[in-house]
Amino acid sequence: MKQNCSLQYIKMKQVNKKYIEPEMLTDAYEVDDTNNDFYRFTKITIDEELNNVSFDNCVFEECTFSGNMERCTFYNCHFHKCEFSNIKMVSVSVHSVLFEQCHMIGLDFVDAFIRYGEFKDNNMRYTMFSATKLLNSKMKDNNMQNGTFASMEFKEIEFINNDFSNIEIMDTPMMGINIASNKIDGIKIQPELVRGMIVTEVQAIELISILGVILDD
Repeated sequence: MKQNCSLQYIKMKQVNKKYIEPEMLTDAYEVDDTNNDFYRFTKITIDEELNNVSFDNCVFEECTFSGNMERCTFYNCHFHKCEFSNIKMVSVSVHSVLFEQCHMIGLDFVDAFIRYGEFKDNNMRYTMFSATKLLNSKMKDNNMQNGTFASMEFKEIEFINNDFSNIEIMDTPMMGINIASNKIDGIKIQPELVRGMIVTEVQAIELISILGVILDD
């Protein structure tokens, strides 16, 4: 089982593309504990812990995940209106995956690898990304109020029209990261991480107090 996940991870690294809808899928009503290929899951609840399980070209429609995941791999998958709240995804590998209109409140990504991922119009309040690589990915129109980026690595990441109000950014270099279109009211970020971040003039005023600058009226 571990060998299979390693091979899957190698394949994920070699394919450089965004999510593409598979043409033919088989309806499935439960998750196989090893490999899940070309399945469509609709309105099912997955309450068991998932460990070393792979998902390849799968679609999840209005599914509920209530158990934690560890060392799972997701390749070319689509999650639409799914429930992920208050679970942990630990050491997962995610490649070419679209999360769309999902409930992800309090979701905790720990030591995850995400490449060519897209997070679109999700409720991600209190979501935490910790020690996670987020590469060649896009986050657009998400509610990430009170979320956390901790010890992250960003590369070729797009942040578009997200609500980052009261977000906390720790030990995560933001050099060259463009957050100009995002709401950042109440952002908490270490002063040394602000350097090189791309912001609007209005956002710069929000960040001035973090840098210890006092404006003279």
